[in-house]
Amino acid sequence: MKKVKNLEKIFSKGKDFIFNIKPQERILLVFHQDVDGICSAAIAFFALQRLGLKPAAISVDVENWKKILKIKKNFEKLIFLDLQIPEVEKNKKKILIIDHHIPRIKTKNLINPRILNKKVYQPASYVAYKFFSNFVDIRDKEWIAVLGTIADYGFEDCRDLLNKWIKVKKKENVWRTKFGKAAILLYNAAIEIGFENAFKILLKSKNLKSLSKNKKIKKANKRFEKYYKQKMKEFWKNVEKIEKANLIFCVMKKLKKRVGSIIVTKLSRKYPDKTILLLTKKGKFYKIHARGGKVNLGKLLEKMGVGGGHEKAAGGIIKKNELQIFKKRLFKELRYKNK
Repeated sequence: MKKVKNLEKIFSKGKDFIFNIKPQERILLVFHQDVDGICSAAIAFFALQRLGLKPAAISVDVENWKKILKIKKNFEKLIFLDLQIPEVEKNKKKILIIDHHIPRIKTKNLINPRILNKKVYQPASYVAYKFFSNFVDIRDKEWIAVLGTIADYGFEDCRDLLNKWIKVKKKENVWRTKFGKAAILLYNAAIEIGFENAFKILLKSKNLKSLSKNKKIKKANKRFEKYYKQKMKEFWKNVEKIEKANLIFCVMKKLKKRVGSIIVTKLSRKYPDKTILLLTKKGKFYKIHARGGKVNLGKLLEKMGVGGGHEKAAGGIIKKNELQIFKKRLFKELRYKNK
């Protein structure tokens, strides 16, 4: 486990922010549209509630962040969870960020272990739980932190939390646990019913069992699975396998539901040594979903100037007419000559 020294310094800045919130001030939690985002927001919600505050919450993604601009003026304080959106962070005094991605924003109110150690990997749910636990008793919500941490591939650097709840020695085995299965269930359902609705269901769930057995979650997951299977078949019809580059590459039409990241994630578990790229049409652009392999995908897409992300999970966007240029550059970066 990688140790992060002086984490208390980061926590102290965030603590000052929280304790300077006045009871009458309106607080908005802005969370990323994935399970880590949902769970880290839930942890923040419970912690703030126990401090006598009443936060509201919305979910956004890179593609629809502009909706924050329309409503942020109605709130005195904004807390971003699992998100960095430079365009909306001009008034830094009213904003707190709890995140785990490589920092792209210079602000004193940033709680992110990667400020101190870029190599550490501790999802937002883990960071949020550790932070709020410093001054609020939320031990009964620890299971939510575990759920979000596992959902976002946190493992080695989060063992102090995970070892209390799961008994696995290898990272890939976490998906066989109740938490791993629940993370998949919650994400699938959120795509169907909306991330804010999934967030509300999580808030009402007493434990992991009640969440997993929730009728709305199960019904939504069933609908999603049907669509996902259709699109997985479509994926294999359009796929290009380039063995010499250890690459599985596919271009698909526009997706009505957000299954792109799920397709590449599931394939990366099945083919851990392969680099898997799926491009899906979105208007005049292609959205890039990248997973797995032995290449640092975040650095790869950043170097190509089309995106970024984590080592094993990254994403980006290109113009539709740049597809062939992108492929050629990709092959070059993977040291494969397309004959």
